[in-house]
Amino acid sequence: MIQRAAAYFLFFLVSYLFPLEPFSEFPDGVHLWAQSDYLSIINLYNENGHDLVSPSTYVLNPEFPDNGLRYYRTTETAGDLQFQPWLISFFVDDAVSDIVIVRIYYCFFALLLLIFIFEIINLVTACYWSALLVAFFFFCTPLFQYYSTAVLPGLGSLTFAAAGVFVYAKYLKSEKGLLAAILLLLFAAMMRSTNYMWLLAILGIEVFARIRLGRVRKNDLWILLLVFVGIVFHFIVLKSVDENRGSIFLSSLMPFGSFREWMDGLEYLKDNVTKLYFHRAQWVALLVVLVIFLCQFWNARSDSWNLLTVIFFLFAISFFIAMGKQFIHHDYYFLEVFFLPIVLLFSQKIIFLKRIFPKGYYFFHVLVLLVLFPSWFHARSLAGERSKSNPESRITKTLNDYQGLGTYLDSLGYDRETVLFVPDATVPNLPLLLSERRGYSNMTTTKERLSEMIIWPWDLVLVQRDFVLSDIHSVNPVFFEKLEIVGSHRGLLLLRRSELTHSIFDIISPNYHWSAFDSTQLLEEEFVMDKEDKFVLTGDFWKQDEELNNVDFFAIEGAFKMGSGSDVYLVVSGHTGDDQIFYWSKSMLELGASEQGQWRRFVATIPIEEAKAAERFKYYIYNPNGGKGNLTSLKVYRGKRNFN
Repeated sequence: MIQRAAAYFLFFLVSYLFPLEPFSEFPDGVHLWAQSDYLSIINLYNENGHDLVSPSTYVLNPEFPDNGLRYYRTTETAGDLQFQPWLISFFVDDAVSDIVIVRIYYCFFALLLLIFIFEIINLVTACYWSALLVAFFFFCTPLFQYYSTAVLPGLGSLTFAAAGVFVYAKYLKSEKGLLAAILLLLFAAMMRSTNYMWLLAILGIEVFARIRLGRVRKNDLWILLLVFVGIVFHFIVLKSVDENRGSIFLSSLMPFGSFREWMDGLEYLKDNVTKLYFHRAQWVALLVVLVIFLCQFWNARSDSWNLLTVIFFLFAISFFIAMGKQFIHHDYYFLEVFFLPIVLLFSQKIIFLKRIFPKGYYFFHVLVLLVLFPSWFHARSLAGERSKSNPESRITKTLNDYQGLGTYLDSLGYDRETVLFVPDATVPNLPLLLSERRGYSNMTTTKERLSEMIIWPWDLVLVQRDFVLSDIHSVNPVFFEKLEIVGSHRGLLLLRRSELTHSIFDIISPNYHWSAFDSTQLLEEEFVMDKEDKFVLTGDFWKQDEELNNVDFFAIEGAFKMGSGSDVYLVVSGHTGDDQIFYWSKSMLELGASEQGQWRRFVATIPIEEAKAAERFKYYIYNPNGGKGNLTSLKVYRGKRNFN
């Protein structure tokens, strides 16, 4: 009892004294999309009265299954049983401000997983030190280090599965507790569908044992009935909204379709195998364990635990084959699918060594100790890299720009029912989560998507100043015409609908940290373009070094009146010597000149970084299909932004 308590205390110390990153830090790095989803679910459980079977996020237009082009009145989302976010919601009011509590909770489930790994090995092998070392073997993996404080369901559901396997191991020794084991595994499967493999493996072993022995116990039918009810609840109640509301998790098989795909997939997986899943030293230890297991398998083939180990591995390998295309891109599949079979593999190896060579498991202790130290440093280093985004990345910019936005919106009088529209989101739930309001997120900034979503029922548009030109105006020059600024917060602009027509210069004005505008007149008088005019050169000059090298904004403004015939194009080409190194074009239809006989003012944004390399620019109208029109007041603008 004292030894067990000492092990638990040691697990507690390493889990809470050496977390991968401070509990107070907001999640970042890989899987931020999913983590912001789960943080949103935690928050909105508080709003829906903690209705376990109705999890919600902040996104009104889920990415799946309609690619974000369909919106709903509510944000109820599809998925498995969200037990962890539901439980946490009772202890926090806001998952963002209470992120310390959220992370401590997820770390607690990682601690429980270590305990159950220890208990499984200790129960099956009756070897305390082997159990302790195996638990630390898994603790010193990059996946465990990363997921131990990540706001993700993988370790939590795996903890319940490991608890079920532990109770089943006790059942094999005492023939008591089968129902509890099945219920724990069923609950784990409802939290994460991958755990159905372990439930089916144990059910299969027990059913075949009953058939072989020719007897059925009185509780067996109740167990089967409970499993049936649980599966029906999972796939009818919880999964019923998948088709309409957003989840593609394990919705279809995705095997490699050809030998070439297999080779490409395995090549892609190589770095994960040698770095992310385990350290190289751990792979050596695993290889030794596997060889010993195979050597003793035939002699112990009738042993239930031995058989369970094989079936677990067969299920894991089958999952990899069936979901290969997904598996190679999602590290958590390895965690969820292979960790438990490897735990069982370790237990079999220790049993064999104790039986054949009583002192042989000391060799195992030495082997594991030798790999723990390099594995620990490798796991901390790699997991640390994955837990942080590049400081220059769009994710980091979003986290900084949206910090405190919810309070700022409150100060402007926009309550929690305000519907937001984020036209250039990197992660769908993140900006809405930090805003503490529901809304629409768009991650693909095309002219068609922006034109469709701008007419949806929203109250405010949120854009990041850094990406107004590059991500939005450059692809949809008319997006801002019927919008006006109502406020700014850090790197954000807040806009609402307007009856007046506005120019992009109202958005990037000096009032919002744009300055130092300079212009060059290309065409002042009205030019009438006939259908025979194929190319109309409107400007041709050498660039001075200071013109573009030190500016952040390069655009052309003008007015165009569409005549009869086909569309015409505004073109800018950049040249160095005799070589054309830069080419940009926009049709007048894209720039908003859609009605014949009506003058249309336009501002077209040109990619500044690509243009800087050119020494000379040509500005012209390209008329490939004999269109007609009038052009006037064509001017090039250059500007600089005064914000980071």
